[in-house]
Amino acid sequence: MPNELPDPWRAFLRDLDRAVAPDDTVLRQRHQEELRPYLGNPAREDLTLDLWVEAIEERRGRSR
Repeated sequence: MPNELPDPWRAFLRDLDRAVAPDDTVLRQRHQEELRPYLGNPAREDLTLDLWVEAIEERRGRSR
């Protein structure tokens, strides 16, 4: 299937899923406070964070 993630990305997502609390508030807060000030294109990286959170939620079987 074209929408399937390659194996290394599936493993990364699985590990990220385990590391992220059920509520993504802390992840988003730390991204905003600790990482975002150092990013060259923060708006793009905000979108990347949104995609990862969405993928985690899909993997957990719920939607936003």
